[in-house]
Amino acid sequence: MIFQQDDEICYYLGELYNLKGEVKRAMAEYSMAIAFSKINGEDFHLVHRYYFNRANICLGKNMIGTAVLDYTYALNLKPDYGAAYANRGICFYKMGETESACKDWKQAVILGISQAEEYVTKNCNTETSKLN
Repeated sequence: MIFQQDDEICYYLGELYNLKGEVKRAMAEYSMAIAFSKINGEDFHLVHRYYFNRANICLGKNMIGTAVLDYTYALNLKPDYGAAYANRGICFYKMGETESACKDWKQAVILGISQAEEYVTKNCNTETSKLN
């Protein structure tokens, strides 16, 4: 097979399965994309999305701890990824870590994720929301 270890193909297959609502298969493809990116190099411009999309599935399945790990990895690869901050904030909030959630949501707002403003307004008190 020509594309035996092609992380990009696995990622796009994951996208297709995700669109079809086949989240188990999507998760498997994202996980293979991640594994292959460890071999092929994580400098490829889509690798942060592999982690982000797998984290979104984990969040949807209430696998919060795993989602946090993947969002964090995505942020290590792309530190200005506002959507990852917003979603990781949701995870922290679900874990009862409001201060961390508010910090992530504020960073998401700075990075242009307007939905995160609503999270800050609803869930962060004045002292917590002043944190940077």
